[in-house]
Amino acid sequence: MKNRSPHTSNTLHKTQPYASVHDLLPSTPVLTHAPTESHQMGGGILSEHPSLFVQQKTNDWFQEMLGFQAETGFNVTTQEDKKTVLMYAIEESSFWMRFLLGSIHEWKMTLWRGAHKTGIPVAKYYRPLRLQPAALKCCCYQEIQHENSKGVPIGATTEDCWTCVPRFNITDAHGKLEYILSKPTCLYGTCVNYWAEGICTCRVPFYIFEPGVEQVKGNEAGKLVKVWKGLAEQLFTDSDNFEVTFPTESVRSKESIEETRARLMGSLFLVNQLYFEGSSDGSTQRRNMNNVFSHNTMNGNGGFSNLPGEIARSVLRHS
Repeated sequence: MKNRSPHTSNTLHKTQPYASVHDLLPSTPVLTHAPTESHQMGGGILSEHPSLFVQQKTNDWFQEMLGFQAETGFNVTTQEDKKTVLMYAIEESSFWMRFLLGSIHEWKMTLWRGAHKTGIPVAKYYRPLRLQPAALKCCCYQEIQHENSKGVPIGATTEDCWTCVPRFNITDAHGKLEYILSKPTCLYGTCVNYWAEGICTCRVPFYIFEPGVEQVKGNEAGKLVKVWKGLAEQLFTDSDNFEVTFPTESVRSKESIEETRARLMGSLFLVNQLYFEGSSDGSTQRRNMNNVFSHNTMNGNGGFSNLPGEIARSVLRHS
């Protein structure tokens, strides 16, 4: 057997190198795309439902009796099945902030998929401290800032300058006006249309209008409506129910619809805080009779009262 020369050995190593350890291992599939935004916002749950039902969680009997204003929580279901909880939201704020500032206190809130905080985050919200809604304000407008589950801003809902009927502008992540949130009006926008949802239905609507349209019944693209829960619950519990009907947006992408509906859910949380919570003097008398019997403009928080509410209070005082 002939000995292999060093020259021949070196040539062999250069022309046919040995395989590395990594080359000998089985190949592993590699992700070729990043998770989409719909996965980041609760797996696209908001785009799956054209309407939702929002139930505010009731405080325990001890809090109700003493008038303590607890952190606000919500269960979100469909309007057809009100027992299966799709999403859950809970406010984050301090006791003293709620006690001293009432309905204008600062808070943060997260909307979770599922019935608990252990689910997938859908959206996040931040509501800064601002002055109570009022006509002809020039600064300190009410506002809620919307974020996706990663904390990336996706828009805001801000109080507009108004004279007779409160109005809020809903803007996207680029500051572009997307929708206007307002109660339906009549008499050329000078009055609230109390009967837009029917006579004696005790439904308090905030309609979602596209920019540039007259803010009257029939022009709405969607709506947020506080609904009647029954006399006992309205008078003696610390919770409200809402029906949410989203605008129809079939031509838009799923990710865009998710962000829009996340902004509308945040707008609902802001409206609830301003018009159906305790007053700004620190009291927690949430069940003021304007809420129960009428579609008032300012809901007892400083502004226009209305005849139906006054009649109801007078009857109760003398009964």
